[in-house]
Amino acid sequence: MPITVGTDTYGRVKTVAGTPIVTKFAMLQMVPIYPVQSFYFAGVGPTRWSGIPFIAGSQSSAIHGIPLAAVDRMSVVVAYARGLCAILFLLGFVPLLIGGIMSISGPPPDRFARIAMVVCAIIFFIGAIGGLLTYTLARTPAREHAIRHYCAELLGISADPARVPADISARLDQLADERCRCDATTRNRLLLQLIAVRAKIAQDVEIDRMELKTDELLAHLQHADRVAA
Repeated sequence: MPITVGTDTYGRVKTVAGTPIVTKFAMLQMVPIYPVQSFYFAGVGPTRWSGIPFIAGSQSSAIHGIPLAAVDRMSVVVAYARGLCAILFLLGFVPLLIGGIMSISGPPPDRFARIAMVVCAIIFFIGAIGGLLTYTLARTPAREHAIRHYCAELLGISADPARVPADISARLDQLADERCRCDATTRNRLLLQLIAVRAKIAQDVEIDRMELKTDELLAHLQHADRVAA
């Protein structure tokens, strides 16, 4: 098996409207080593591999999506937790499998072997249950979910403009302002205002006031949804 280094995506969390947050990690043998950048993830592009076949190589994949201004902490924690759980799962599963085969085909295990199999079973279940918990507990906070859900209606990807780099947020702010001047429906105007307000936060413009304005716009949109239902 060749030694593989490079980058890959791990820590898929906070999926809203089909868009998760993932983090690109420097990796070794598919194991995440350290985080590089987080993304609102829209898919993976071509994968490039270079090196010496069957010995060693470097692998990297293009990422489609919107980068976050800072690495998402939950995504990083979940990536490491899943990696640890996968290691525990394998450390428990392989000896259990070998021990089970030997018990069936050979003499009954002695006391030491039985204790070792119990320990392996505990490690196996910790890895399996811990891995499953990372998928059920890493949920999106309600406010963040609402922001991304509404922004996705016009952006096409459920991203919070307040968490993207300043240059991207500036373009989103300008685009929202231009579209607001056009003939838009009341709902679209609210959505465009939400995008513009969140983009201003990324640019450090009156952050406290913009957060209050965010709550006001969310309340209007949620009220409109309840009326429409």
